[in-house]
Amino acid sequence: MKGLLKFVALVGLILILQFAVIGALIWGVIHQFGLIEVSVHDRGGTRVRLPIPAVVIHGGAGAIRVVARPGFCNMDEAVDVWSPVAEALADDIESSADFTLLELDHDDGRVTIRKDGDRVRIDVRGRDGDVEVSVPSRTVGKLIRSTGGV
Repeated sequence: MKGLLKFVALVGLILILQFAVIGALIWGVIHQFGLIEVSVHDRGGTRVRLPIPAVVIHGGAGAIRVVARPGFCNMDEAVDVWSPVAEALADDIESSADFTLLELDHDDGRVTIRKDGDRVRIDVRGRDGDVEVSVPSRTVGKLIRSTGGV
């Protein structure tokens, strides 16, 4: 009986340590890359909030480099021309003070894209509902760099 109790205690301790290590890894990834926050609210009252670890976009940005291999879609010349612009834009988005990039008003709603602190926020207000997306600016910078061919 004593041996069984020690075994159960040891297994329990191992499980607790595994959960602690996994939790620390998840926290580290979220702390390193941040969260993309998506919120959708329709006029009927339904609200959906979806936090997405930004590491997903960081990984996707790396995949763009693999897919967009040399000669892919004959984009090499365009990439060469726009690479310095993309690099400068990525640096500016990450390091600049707050600014509004776009404000568009229409009969059906309003779209705003702005840099706010260390995040880029996209707000869409419409008759049927609202969508808000908030992305860490370093994630936007990485995505711009990968699509710009830098």
